[in-house]
Amino acid sequence: MHEHSHFHQVKSENETKNIKIVFFLNLAFTIIEFLGGIFTNSVAIMSDAVHDFGDCFTLASSWFLENYSRKKDDKKYTYGYRRYALIGAVINSIILFTGSIFIIIEAAKRIGDPQEVEGLGMVLIAITGVIINGIAALKLKSTKKITERTVMLHLLEDVLGWIAVLIASVCIWLFNATFLDPILSLMIAAFILTNVYKNFKETAKIFLQAVPDGYDVLNMQMKMKKISGVLDVHDIHLWSLDGENNIISMHCVVDEKLDREKTDKVKLKLKRYLNHIKINHATIEIEYENK
Repeated sequence: MHEHSHFHQVKSENETKNIKIVFFLNLAFTIIEFLGGIFTNSVAIMSDAVHDFGDCFTLASSWFLENYSRKKDDKKYTYGYRRYALIGAVINSIILFTGSIFIIIEAAKRIGDPQEVEGLGMVLIAITGVIINGIAALKLKSTKKITERTVMLHLLEDVLGWIAVLIASVCIWLFNATFLDPILSLMIAAFILTNVYKNFKETAKIFLQAVPDGYDVLNMQMKMKKISGVLDVHDIHLWSLDGENNIISMHCVVDEKLDREKTDKVKLKLKRYLNHIKINHATIEIEYENK
């Protein structure tokens, strides 16, 4: 006997519109960054351009998936299309990793041989970076969606990053401290690679169907066994579909004397508990004791 609690996520037009606006803001500024990096001869600006290019890819993926994930479950994809986001995350990690290695190589060359950079140009680009990323973050400030809030927090990180670039740019402009440019670019590259590692690790865990963070299967098992009518719970398999929607399959042992109505009540109690701990889809197989 199986019981399923299906999850559905309604996506509003405003959410899609916000992602679209933020994407074009970020794309326009990334182009400015690449051109500005060439003009100022700043490897730090170029490294941040690589970072923002990765952001553009993430935003484009979110924008596309906001529309694509509206497709209903079908015969081919019985869980829907949510895992397409994971493919985007892997591609994004590869892009950022490759770009960061390039930046590290260029920055390493300049540490031993500092080159002249256009300090005033760096200052102007940094100010623009603070403004653009600040506006983009404000566009997503009121959202309650996990994916959009993640993007919003990332944009706030970018604002702080550009403030650091601004401070270094002022020093380069006023004091000709050109050695700060490659050092700053290495710091940005290290930050990018740290996030790439974290994101790739999380994506790999989802692909390998590891137990989602924050869940203790043994603790869950003990709590479910305390539910009235439940004699035992075993063969528990818990995984995440896309990092947000969690799925469980399990066997529940009940007294062989329970009729259908009482058995359904036991399953309902289990479903309520699972919904409470944010497990969106449950398959519960009932087993009768001594059968």
